[in-house]
Amino acid sequence: MTTHVRIIVEEKKDVLVVPNNAVRFEEGKTVVYFKTKDKTEPRQVTPGVRDDRFTEIIAGLKEGETIVIPAVVKKPPQSSSPGPKK
Repeated sequence: MTTHVRIIVEEKKDVLVVPNNAVRFEEGKTVVYFKTKDKTEPRQVTPGVRDDRFTEIIAGLKEGETIVIPAVVKKPPQSSSPGPKK
């Protein structure tokens, strides 16, 4: 028999949150990628409270800005053989 328990240690209202998979750690900094008119750029943010789905953003992002969630792409396994023989 198993069970799952969720313990709430802090709850906040009216905060800016982003999905956890939008938050990246690059070169020792916490960043979120956001969409500008012509491109996508990383921006350093200050994270706050986090749960299993969302991360609060305390500073570095404004409500209404469009963020980009980077896709995780799996590379196919590389074969050790040089390919088909002819």
